Amino acid sequence: MENRTAIDLAEKELRKIAKMTIDVADFFTKLLNRDAKPAPPEEPIPDPPKALTLGEVRAVLAEKSRNGHTSAIKALLEKHGGSKLSDVPPDRYPDLLKEAEELA
Repeated sequence: MENRTAIDLAEKELRKIAKMTIDVADFFTKLLNRDAKPAPPEEPIPDPPKALTLGEVRAVLAEKSRNGHTSAIKALLEKHGGSKLSDVPPDRYPDLLKEAEELA
């Protein structure tokens, strides 16, 4: 019986020590988190601009050409690397389209 009482007392003491250890760990966690600066909110990453397709550019250029800007369209195509739209590199479409839309 004495052994059992000693074991019970030891178990109670170990549980007290374990609880105190957890309390100390919680205290330091709160202390460190209080001193830490909150992380800035993450800004959403904007979607990359949609790549223009040959068809989209062709539609705008055709409309401009029907409105009497055929020679200006040809000059823009040459400026951007081709004698016809299919010769123009796709990475040049945004600039070509912007300049074409500026035609009155």
